[in-house]
Amino acid sequence: MRQPHRMAVLVAAALTVSGCYGPFTLTRKVYNWNGEVSDNKWVVEAVFLVCAWLPVYGISVAADAVIFNSVEFWTGNNPLNDGKGADAGSKRIVRGDTESVLSWATTPAGEQFVLQQFRQGQPASSVRIEREGNETVAMNADGQRLFTAQTLSDGRLIIRDAEGDQVSSYSGDEVRKFLASVPR
Repeated sequence: MRQPHRMAVLVAAALTVSGCYGPFTLTRKVYNWNGEVSDNKWVVEAVFLVCAWLPVYGISVAADAVIFNSVEFWTGNNPLNDGKGADAGSKRIVRGDTESVLSWATTPAGEQFVLQQFRQGQPASSVRIEREGNETVAMNADGQRLFTAQTLSDGRLIIRDAEGDQVSSYSGDEVRKFLASVPR
């Protein structure tokens, strides 16, 4: 076998076996941020549902699986292990002409999570999730409310649209059943 063919076989083999089960650092940081957004378990759940609906968790799992875990497998270092923990951070995911930037920080107003998307280098959309009083609020780049989530004292979770109209409601039992079904 000639040298170029050996190299092609080696590269092909490396690409097919480069997947690995890794630490899923970004996903854990998002999960930790979500768990610390409030002392109220219902608010934490509301934020989780918003992140699952937006697909913040899906994007973080995909980024970990495809990019960060592979980088750690081949180099021994995960670029997300920057010593900052879940208190502040920003990660960039690029695919073709689409870019997503995931950011989380503790601000004077409290915990904040931002997902920004760009197409061909131009801003395409942005969602910011933060607490406002007893609600978790998702806002666009202009600061306009997209929807809110609120946990009531009886455990019910209420989702409202931008106008404040209720679009969904989950009983405390439904929320608990959902939480029990989610792999941890």
